[in-house]
Amino acid sequence: MYFKFHLFGLFAFLFLSCTESNNEINQSANAFEISIINTDVNHPVADTLIEIIELDSGAPDLFLTHKLYNVPSDLPKSFSSRTDRDVLITNIYQPNDTNYRFKRVIGYDPAWRVNQYSLYPCIISSTGGYNYYVYYNEIGQVSEIKDSFVQILSRGFRYEFDYFENGNLKEIREFGNYSIGGKPSRTIQINSSS
Repeated sequence: MYFKFHLFGLFAFLFLSCTESNNEINQSANAFEISIINTDVNHPVADTLIEIIELDSGAPDLFLTHKLYNVPSDLPKSFSSRTDRDVLITNIYQPNDTNYRFKRVIGYDPAWRVNQYSLYPCIISSTGGYNYYVYYNEIGQVSEIKDSFVQILSRGFRYEFDYFENGNLKEIREFGNYSIGGKPSRTIQINSSS
């Protein structure tokens, strides 16, 4: 009986110590609740997906939402440059293991920020392309990204962004070709859950 009591005590100690270390891990990470609201007319019923993500540092940004949810669908590598200012740069890009060649264009404004980024197929192809213009709010955050409707193969996406007072991303509204009545086809809302 004495042995069983010590064995039970040992298991209880191990369980509690594991639980405490898990709580310490959860407290050190930044947890965010992300809601993805899909109202695209191609889906018969609007649906909402809610998930919790934990980040070691910082908060979700445009590059993370692009990686996780493909919203925005296309992004430049960065929205600023240390070397390029008030210039339009064009180069030819050929993905590995393909015969397709693309023209990549990126433009910078006088404040060293990306104001246009494009990818065009060099020949007519089904791969399409895009030609986005970037707009900033008064404090230099990306407020809108809009695909040019001039380009024939353009997908026609437009994205609007809202931020919390602390500068963290709050909401992304995606307007696609099938957005009806000025309503977004998809909305991503971000809230801190810690």
